[in-house]
Amino acid sequence: MWIYLLIFLVALLGVSNTKLTRSTGYLACFFIFLALFVGLGDMLGGYDRYIYTDLFDGAYNVRIRDISVKETTLWGYKTEYGYVFLNYLISFITANRYIFILILTCLIYAMMYQSFKEYMDSYPIAIVLFLALMFFFTFTYLREITGVCFGWFAVRYAYRRKPILFFLFAYIAYICHNSAAILFPFYFLPAYKWRKSFVVLAMFVIFCIGLTPFPTSLFKAYSEVIDDGGRSASYQGDYDAGHFRLEYLIEAAFFMYLILINYDKIPNTRKNLMMLNSAIVFCAVITFFVRSSNGGRLGWYYAIGVISTMTTILTQRGVRSQLRPFLLIVCFFLYFRILNGWGMLLSPYKSFLTDGHREGDYIFEYYEYDLRYDEDKFYRPPFVLFKSKEELLREEL
Repeated sequence: MWIYLLIFLVALLGVSNTKLTRSTGYLACFFIFLALFVGLGDMLGGYDRYIYTDLFDGAYNVRIRDISVKETTLWGYKTEYGYVFLNYLISFITANRYIFILILTCLIYAMMYQSFKEYMDSYPIAIVLFLALMFFFTFTYLREITGVCFGWFAVRYAYRRKPILFFLFAYIAYICHNSAAILFPFYFLPAYKWRKSFVVLAMFVIFCIGLTPFPTSLFKAYSEVIDDGGRSASYQGDYDAGHFRLEYLIEAAFFMYLILINYDKIPNTRKNLMMLNSAIVFCAVITFFVRSSNGGRLGWYYAIGVISTMTTILTQRGVRSQLRPFLLIVCFFLYFRILNGWGMLLSPYKSFLTDGHREGDYIFEYYEYDLRYDEDKFYRPPFVLFKSKEELLREEL
């Protein structure tokens, strides 16, 4: 656990150095470190990594054995063929599931770097917010985070009023993870400030609707339309079980409070106003899905607005000096809540540079599908870029 706390501490120290506020070098170095830290992790974060490495193995087999996609688990993701195709492309580089994760993670962080460089007024503050809101999910939700990073990249074309480019990248996000459909309305977010009273009333109404079974009916209907194998409809189980995510409500209320007390300090530029409204939509989404343990993930596509707006507020003159420490303390608790809650899924940290697995790792016991990786992480070739199909098949004999 200590290594994760150290990462957050280093990020906090960066906030105290004003020279780093707009240092792209600092941002790049921090994101390179995070990409390597996450990408080199040995199946950390939960069973999703096993699901996605199994999908990658399917893509690799499709390529070298010329079998049909319909004969593999890839067919279950036929509506998310962008992610399937990305797996297929990476299979030309490596046959090894660990190198696949590393490559995909580096791609994710490279795209996030481009987004942060474009949208943030303070890189150190943005990093702290990212650690609190999104960092741990990059360990495990590889497919959805891939969609999110393409979605965030699309945002710049919304406030620049370039619809073709916006919807192109939003569509790429969608074919990586169908949940990105929620991003399409971003282009139509108004570039003006709603009245505070209207925002508060709207959030209250959304909360009341979120308490009803209505959100679950949306999941079910959406799943039927896109034919995603029932993955969207499976979210309705959270409602059937009567779950209530108090942390969603607290998180939304916290960010809405900070935004509304500093409403007038947010510059009236198209970029800032659209990011402001994106932050409001984020809070609305997690409030709407207050009874779902998974529905709040739909808010990730709009989380870029929260991170951008908070950095804008905290870099404005006249903002109360105690606001920054208050935000950073709350970010630490958001960060620590996931770190502590996920427990063995993250700690102790282990990279795939050493063989074997972590003692007591129950996810390994239940979901490991190829024990040869436990004996030798590189038993499948890390790089196959210049090898023919015949050579690869001979090596597997």
